[in-house]
Amino acid sequence: MANTKSKTNITSIAPGEILVKGYNIIELMGQKSFAEVVYLILRGELPNQAEARLMEAILVSSVDHGVTPPSSMATRLVISGGNPLNAAVAGGILTIGESHGGAIEQCARILQEWAGKPASSHDNAIAILKDLTSRNIRMPGFGHRLHKVDPRTDQLNFSGKH
Repeated sequence: MANTKSKTNITSIAPGEILVKGYNIIELMGQKSFAEVVYLILRGELPNQAEARLMEAILVSSVDHGVTPPSSMATRLVISGGNPLNAAVAGGILTIGESHGGAIEQCARILQEWAGKPASSHDNAIAILKDLTSRNIRMPGFGHRLHKVDPRTDQLNFSGKH
C-alpha cells in the first residue's frame, strides 16, 4: 500500500493538504507571487516588499536567453528530430555544466566556503575578492559573454527604489 503522507524540508503533503514551508499552498496561490514563493522556498520565510521586488526582478532578468546558448540549441536540435518535448528539455538541461549555466553553482560553492568564517559578511566579501584576484580567478556568475557592462546590472542594483 502506498504511503499517503509525504514530508520534506520544503513540503508536507497529506490527503487534501499541501504545505510549503508551513504555508497552505491554496493560500499562497491566491495571495503570493511566484517570485515570493521561490523566495520562501529558498530562504524559509516570506520576503518583505523590497525582497519580493528584487526576487521578481531577478527572475525576469533571467528570461533573456535566445537561440544561441548551448542549452537552447540542444533543445531545438532534439525537438527537430521529432522527439517529445520532455526529451528536448532534457537535452537542453544536459548541456548545463561548468562552461554553460554552471556559474551560479560555482559562485555558490565559493560563497558557502566563506559563509562559516567568523568575519562579517563585508569582511568576507573583501577577503573572497582578494583571494580570487591573487589567483587571477574571476568570480563565477558575474559578467556576460556579450556585454562589457550587463544592461541588467543597474536595475538589479537597487535598494527598494524601483
